[in-house]
Amino acid sequence: MEDNIFLPARQFLVKAQDEREKLIRDCRDITAYSKKIIFSAHRIKQNKVDKSLYKQIMENFKIVSERIAAVNEQYNCSPQLDSLKGSVSNACEEMIEAFTFIYYVMTKKLLSYEKLMYILRSMIAAWEGGILNIAILHHALDVLLFEVVSNTIIALEEKEEPGKEDIEISIISQADYFVGLFDLTGEIMRYTITNLRDYQSEVVNPSGFEHFLFMKSLYFEVSDLLDRYPNLNVNKGIWSTSYNGKGVAVLRKKLEVFKESVDKIEQSLCDVLIRAKEEIYLRESLAERVEMT
Repeated sequence: MEDNIFLPARQFLVKAQDEREKLIRDCRDITAYSKKIIFSAHRIKQNKVDKSLYKQIMENFKIVSERIAAVNEQYNCSPQLDSLKGSVSNACEEMIEAFTFIYYVMTKKLLSYEKLMYILRSMIAAWEGGILNIAILHHALDVLLFEVVSNTIIALEEKEEPGKEDIEISIISQADYFVGLFDLTGEIMRYTITNLRDYQSEVVNPSGFEHFLFMKSLYFEVSDLLDRYPNLNVNKGIWSTSYNGKGVAVLRKKLEVFKESVDKIEQSLCDVLIRAKEEIYLRESLAERVEMT
């Protein structure tokens, strides 16, 4: 009698624990390999990706796609894993940060939520049946890296993609995308400051001004949204306008860090411009003294 009661319960708990541990491991991998994509993005100069760098990005992109496909399937099939939505959202936000950052570095544009979801559906479709379709995966990465993709394998329009319209992505929401944008701004700030000066011509890199204007424009948009909805907060990937002190404080803190990033770029631009003018003046003064002697 006891076996009839407790044995099925034990089997259920063991299975649930195994699913939980696998989900957490996959989420950790998504976070880790998304960070590696960010590191690779910081090596991109003048919107160019050579073969070795593309190969490196593809290796990390492949692992992220495999894990995201597994997490999405597991999450859809196991309702009890809803309690782990926080872990899933954290991993997805890191992935969104990586994808939006590398897309920005290549195109100087913000990756839209719609295009992000298209890329994710392509990544998941590439692992349909547990077997990798490398052509679809390459297409997904090319859409991410290059704004215009000439590709005969898959049409960009969803209606022409066989099977993709059936792919349900329940692990990522617009709220996750929104939170991921805050982390994106920190990477753009670091990328801008690192590449602020063109050491060949010894002047300010013109792209530095582009990055600054983009960040400033995005800041005003996000700031305006939070001013309109002062109680807006995100909890486990879900929007809410009901007052939540902790949730509101988190978004306000992220906005504050965003503003600091904009100010750092502005200050760095001013410093480099002033320093460049001083160096030009010193060189001209030195040249005049040499001519006089």
